[in-house]
Amino acid sequence: MNRRACALLILVASALLWSDLGAQTKQEDIPRLPGAQLLVGWPGYKLLLTTPKETRTLQEKEHGSTPIPSMSRDGTLIASGRVVKCCEPRVLILQTYSVEQKKWTDYKKIERGGGAVYISPDGSKLALARDERGEDFPVRVYFIDLKTGIESASPVIGSDNPRAVSWSPDGSRIAYYMFPSKLSGRPSIHILDIRSGKITNIVDGEGPAWSPSGEWIAYFDVSRYQVWLVHPDGTGSKLLLTLGKRWLFLGLRSMQRGFGLAPVWSPDSKTLLLNEIASGEMSTYDIHLLDLSTLKMTRKFKNTMPVYAWADAK
Repeated sequence: MNRRACALLILVASALLWSDLGAQTKQEDIPRLPGAQLLVGWPGYKLLLTTPKETRTLQEKEHGSTPIPSMSRDGTLIASGRVVKCCEPRVLILQTYSVEQKKWTDYKKIERGGGAVYISPDGSKLALARDERGEDFPVRVYFIDLKTGIESASPVIGSDNPRAVSWSPDGSRIAYYMFPSKLSGRPSIHILDIRSGKITNIVDGEGPAWSPSGEWIAYFDVSRYQVWLVHPDGTGSKLLLTLGKRWLFLGLRSMQRGFGLAPVWSPDSKTLLLNEIASGEMSTYDIHLLDLSTLKMTRKFKNTMPVYAWADAK
């Protein structure tokens, strides 16, 4: 057999192997961890709840993208939404899902809904950051008390919709990040005191995630491909890791790696789950586990759906 035939045979065998592994990954490599309940999936297409023993489908093939979901600290309540009108103006209904009752409950109907909806750690309130009339209008954070239905709003927090809102463990503050303008400036992380309306800028960065212990906020420095910790008062910044490059084509070409979404804390505040972008076209991720005591990062899942929240499995 000549060299060309050998090379062709190797390429065909490799393609078949990777095709089989890819199909197996799609069927089986859904994120799950020992003792953990994870909220995973693609909003608007498939939203799942995984435990070591169960995979539960919460949403499937909604008409149009739904908000990024969130979960209460104890894992009993999930917040998301469903689209009732895909055309402009898009209409969305905010929802919560009771894990125990296996039931969705509708709340507020909003136009131009999107982005994300954030449930408080105790599951009593929803937060939604948005403008009421379109681009370049003042933006506020709107709150809904799920027991009373009472709605309230924060002072103006800017002119661009904030991203990656994260509640403090006691539900008294929220962290978020914004760009100074739509054309320039580095993104910065702010904290809003819900009761007083006071806003504090604590650090430049993106994707804030408040630890369940309340001690730290994890965030990304996207321009430097880094993961950091900072105390909620803006002190004690600590670099956790810097992503390297991914080498392609037998090491002949490289591309810079990057994270998507916000870091996800373990319930004991000792570990982070990090969603590294695997394929922008397919919206798939490599899921890494970062041990904060050793700063060792371990890839747990490859080319799969992202993880949004982590609670102890019941």
